[in-house]
Amino acid sequence: MNILSTHWFDVLTKLIPDLQTHFISIDLPEAIKKSEHASSLRNRSMQVKRFRVLPIESIVRGYITGSAWKEYKKTGTMHGLAMPKGLQESEKLAKPMWTPSTKAELGDHDENISPEKGELS
Repeated sequence: MNILSTHWFDVLTKLIPDLQTHFISIDLPEAIKKSEHASSLRNRSMQVKRFRVLPIESIVRGYITGSAWKEYKKTGTMHGLAMPKGLQESEKLAKPMWTPSTKAELGDHDENISPEKGELS
């Protein structure tokens, strides 16, 4: 997974030059390169910077299912946005929609929020 992640860090930072990521390197630090664990850690770990965590989960939905379906059944909305009447569970949406949620602490539940609340200020 780290090889795939490093690929996308490289692609995205080339496409978006001002993008800041936490990624530093996939290279092992010298002290670990010489340890007995080096072979099991190579390409499975990375050096990163400490960043402030943004407690948002970003979901792009192509179908109305899961927690979005539960909300739709109750209120006719999905993440606070009005939706067409008569949708069926797991129906394909006319166009994909960004539906963020809070990212709860371990043991708590994420909460669906509107796209406006999910935007960074």
